[in-house]
Amino acid sequence: MREQKDEQKKKGSAKVRKNRIYNGVMILILVAIVFSAAMFVGNIRGWFTEGGSILVTGKSGLAHVERKGIAYSLQEGTVLKEGDRLKTLDGASVHLEIPGQGEVVLHEDTTLRIQEEKENTTGLQVLNGEVFFHMHAKEDPAFSVFTEEEKLSSVTGVFSVSVRQGTSTVYVYGGEVKHIGEEEETLLQKGEMLTILKTERGEKLYERRSLTEEALSDFILRQLQKDYEEKDLFLTKEEAERILGKRQEAVSLVLEENISQETVPKIEEGEKEPEKSPEIEETETQTGGQEAPPKSQGKDPLKNPSKEPQKEKEEPGSATGNVEEEKPGKTEVTEEEKKEEKPLETVPPVSEPDKPKEPAPKVLKATISIRVDSILDNMKDLTPGKEQYVPQNGVLLKATTVEFTQGETVFDVLKRVTKAAKIQLEYAYTPLYESYYVEGIQHLYEFDVGSESGWMYQVNGWFPNYGSSAYKLKDGDVIVWAYTCKGLGADIGGSVQ
Repeated sequence: MREQKDEQKKKGSAKVRKNRIYNGVMILILVAIVFSAAMFVGNIRGWFTEGGSILVTGKSGLAHVERKGIAYSLQEGTVLKEGDRLKTLDGASVHLEIPGQGEVVLHEDTTLRIQEEKENTTGLQVLNGEVFFHMHAKEDPAFSVFTEEEKLSSVTGVFSVSVRQGTSTVYVYGGEVKHIGEEEETLLQKGEMLTILKTERGEKLYERRSLTEEALSDFILRQLQKDYEEKDLFLTKEEAERILGKRQEAVSLVLEENISQETVPKIEEGEKEPEKSPEIEETETQTGGQEAPPKSQGKDPLKNPSKEPQKEKEEPGSATGNVEEEKPGKTEVTEEEKKEEKPLETVPPVSEPDKPKEPAPKVLKATISIRVDSILDNMKDLTPGKEQYVPQNGVLLKATTVEFTQGETVFDVLKRVTKAAKIQLEYAYTPLYESYYVEGIQHLYEFDVGSESGWMYQVNGWFPNYGSSAYKLKDGDVIVWAYTCKGLGADIGGSVQ
């Protein structure tokens, strides 16, 4: 008995030891999981980043950050690290703070990478899109902006960088910005811009110009509406508000004019009508075609297919009204008449459960017009024989509303509209920029009215500095294609002299 008790005690002690070991292992596993999760989150939020890091101070819409090949949803408070790649989606914007240097705002559809440190310099590389910078460093900056091999630096400048389809443009609104190119340095002053274009041969073309309000996007105008008391900017807050208001008024006028006009194109005489579906043909045959059966004046036979159409009642004394009178006292009813008089049994339809209705997709609309007004003032310079293609009122296509799908561009709508309106369009594809270039509309080409002539487009009063195949449309956009003759757009308000 004593040996059995000792044996039981030993077994109980062993079991307790196993339970303790098991519990200890589970605790260690849980601690490891919590620690890994903390390291994971801390790595994403930048808790373990040393030095003056770039902080995400604001975000609207959807944006994400890619770190070491893994993409995460970008959140406010995230500390960015070298090598991080930021991406803003449609309708989104992101605000960054660079300690001791300034603030940065990313527009929608923008891709930006935190540049690796070079000579103790942290930088941002704009890969695509539009970025606004407000720098207010008290001494030489340890921060730079890169566009491909180009480099920008500023201590107290207010400027923006736009990169689209191989074209990089720097706009300076206040202070100074130093541009360090491959061969030389350029100091850009307030009210200037520099466009860097890479040719198909790999060469770079630099064009330095003065700013005009038409060159500024609505995004930039909204940024310039903020208070910059210590800055003497190209535009004041009030001027930026005025320009935005003027653009909105112009868009509203076009829309009001367009609403009063019929925008659905009519089928011209001699043009074939669109093919009809079998259901429509059958309906038209029954309602008015030659093969349609004669209509009865009684109930519609289609509503009661089990019965033949009732015969028309004939008036007494008519030529066809000699019907044998029924003999009095006749009460016999034949079996066939009984069958006819017996009402048919109707089977009630089986009711199906109501399916939830899917919300109809929102119809996106834009307005487009094509104008050559400027040619009317320069007819003497027009290529001989092209006069026949210039309308007397200078309008190739009046303001027309078109529907489009999410993701379509200005170029997509131009192609569709010119095809529907039978307006000639010629364009070329540029593999280097993966974009299309409009060469001619209605047989009017670039250089037809001089060396500075050609086609330009504007959206809501703004002349984008990149190709129409890169501009993604938004609901309500107003597009104008216009031919410029002088000053590379000066005669139509699109020049940046």
